[in-house]
Amino acid sequence: MLRILVGLLLITLVAAGAGSCKRGTRVSAGDGCNTCTCSDHRILVNCTVRDCNAVQHKQRLHRRLHKREVPEEKKKVCTPGKPYIPDGDCNYCLCSEDGKNTHACTKLLFCEEPRSVKDEPCSHNDEFKSVDGCNDCRCDRHNFARCTKKKCPP
Repeated sequence: MLRILVGLLLITLVAAGAGSCKRGTRVSAGDGCNTCTCSDHRILVNCTVRDCNAVQHKQRLHRRLHKREVPEEKKKVCTPGKPYIPDGDCNYCLCSEDGKNTHACTKLLFCEEPRSVKDEPCSHNDEFKSVDGCNDCRCDRHNFARCTKKKCPP
């Protein structure tokens, strides 16, 4: 039933937008998530038939996952636009423009590997020992430490 309704909506949108299309271009179907191709006869063809509600839900979920407020107990002022590690966390985050929120944090589920630095990322190509004393670390071009994950003697 939903596919039929979406199909009828697309037919309506295609009929409304066909007069202004240019041959070979992809144009929006007008619903915000589907697109069509303009044919040689300026008719919209090959339209996608996606469930727009599902697409919009996925986009909202993606925005929610990649932008989060730092918990009050971990809050600190960070350098706007720069990566950092919130206190007590093992994920890297990107500091927001106001220096109080994080964007695009990594999402490590288990943070068992040793942290290489306490609070801030390192400089590109720096090499050093991890805090456990047995793993080796090197900073990548994004200023994040990449460390070996050897099992260290107790």
